[in-house]
Amino acid sequence: MASNILIMGNQSLLWIALLLLASCGAPAPQDENLNVDSIHVEERGQDSLLFGDSQLRIFKIDSAAYFQVRRLPQHDTLPYVEDLAETKTLLKGRVIFGASVFQEGKSSVDSSVHGGALYSVRFANGDSLTFRDRPEFMEIGFVRYYPSEDILVFEGGHSSDYTIDLRRGLLGPEVVGNPSYINESPGRPFRLNGWFPGQECSSYFLQQRSRNGYQKYAELPLHLHTSDFALCTLVDIFWSSDSTLYFRNSYFDGFQDPRSGFFKLVILQQRDPD
Repeated sequence: MASNILIMGNQSLLWIALLLLASCGAPAPQDENLNVDSIHVEERGQDSLLFGDSQLRIFKIDSAAYFQVRRLPQHDTLPYVEDLAETKTLLKGRVIFGASVFQEGKSSVDSSVHGGALYSVRFANGDSLTFRDRPEFMEIGFVRYYPSEDILVFEGGHSSDYTIDLRRGLLGPEVVGNPSYINESPGRPFRLNGWFPGQECSSYFLQQRSRNGYQKYAELPLHLHTSDFALCTLVDIFWSSDSTLYFRNSYFDGFQDPRSGFFKLVILQQRDPD
């Protein structure tokens, strides 16, 4: 009798142990309304957005996303003239060059002396400017002329860009850009432009095509998301559509800087051009 009770007690202990093991291995109950995938996507998207306003958004993306849509960068080089003598011939009657001189305590431009400084310009609308109106004309030197754009490119202090749009009467790289930076979207309603301000990094902006040529659409902010994150030199640029631009951000040491990487720019609001 005692042995039977002992056997029954051992069997009960065995069943209790098995039940405890089963409860430990069972999966925790889940909320049927919880979508794990949607949470992951939301967090990733929120972290990747670096800048956004009513006109554009800039995302930092991984290399897989970049190379999945990557096309060979197509950057058609606009024809240009680097020979100053040839440029003088092409722009005869419109632009007068000369040498910067300092005489009797005053700086000026002597048009009788060969040089790449700017004495005067006459725009397509008939307006004219001389170095007396724009003192910076004395401090720049000729680099290139782009006949198709009717744009002159000069070099200023610290190798900075200075540009003049003769066709539209515009001065300064902030509005004219530098044609060597131009990268057009497939259908050409937009294009990326930029210029070098004389420091380590370049500046960039988008232009939209209008009846009067390309107009500035939006600046690409130098600082994204945080004050210490900056776009510097954009390379490997390509458009996947007329509203989406991909590029890599690099620094003087290449891609070693932690702020370098892969980026996507999306144009949100395509306003009617003037």
